[in-house]
Amino acid sequence: MKISQGEILKNALVIDLLDEPGHVNTNIRLIEILKQSHNITLITNDCYAENFKVLNVKQFVIKKNNFSGGFGYRLSQLLSLLNVRKFALDGRYEFVMFLAYETISMSVFSRLIPKYVRKKIFIFNHNNIDQALGNKIKNFFFKRISSDVNHLVYEKYIKEFLEERYKKKSIVVSHPIPKVDEFLDDDKVLQVFSPSAGGKIYNQDIIQYSSGSRDVKFILKGDIEFESSNCVVKRYFDDYFDLLRKSAFVFIPVNYDYRVSGVVYEALANNCWVVMLDSLFAREISNRYPGEIFVIRNINELSDVISGLTLENLNTSAVYTTNSDQDVFKNYQDMFKSFL
Repeated sequence: MKISQGEILKNALVIDLLDEPGHVNTNIRLIEILKQSHNITLITNDCYAENFKVLNVKQFVIKKNNFSGGFGYRLSQLLSLLNVRKFALDGRYEFVMFLAYETISMSVFSRLIPKYVRKKIFIFNHNNIDQALGNKIKNFFFKRISSDVNHLVYEKYIKEFLEERYKKKSIVVSHPIPKVDEFLDDDKVLQVFSPSAGGKIYNQDIIQYSSGSRDVKFILKGDIEFESSNCVVKRYFDDYFDLLRKSAFVFIPVNYDYRVSGVVYEALANNCWVVMLDSLFAREISNRYPGEIFVIRNINELSDVISGLTLENLNTSAVYTTNSDQDVFKNYQDMFKSFL
């Protein structure tokens, strides 16, 4: 589904000032989809802009202030937000979308712009809610983000939580999935890939388990590099998507309650089985994709999942029928019609 040929595209402002490396792939896919209906202007910090040169969109780059400490970081975020204020006030943009945000600075910023602008601002919640629940100061500022601002979330239960606990205007949107080359069964090997930095606390347990499971290879992200005959630990993966394509399993040992994991969607798009530690998000998405996502209570149950499946059991993921580009595009168009 696209805008009719000859129809004039409206302008939209998309902003990301957090520089999260793990968000780049999803952000690119989302902007590619939004480009079908809008002329996108993208604003990022100078250290992040290089990631988006593949997109044919107008870009403005803001020099990032690198102040030290927690207060310094939030001050630098607020100064960056004040730098984009003039763009947000520009009446040519139908909506202003923040792909991520820092809670305290956004709370202050939301009070420094007029109501008519706040009503067309959409902000993506990532770990903001979980952080607010675990920190009194962040909770204080999260509550005080203007109620005019639209919160974007990827799950209905998160929307309901925001509305019930914080009285926030919330909208559920579909998570884009990466473009994947034609899937070949022969590409898959009995390999467990764990690319989440939060899982490194379990690496020692997995290394110990791998020593007695020679027929399975483990590739893990961690602070200390390690390599054995069937286990590799690295700080960074240049071949992230190649590893997803080849791995039969992706292990995500991180607690996701009121946030989601982009890695899950990237793994599903590459027809991987996903193993997650028990959390609100893990339970929700395992119900949506039964037989593709497995929820375990502790690291010891990982071996039970691996031993119970063989490569012959792999099938094309149902994520292609729920989160296709057409589905995501329609989701956003319906949202804009309802809220703008």
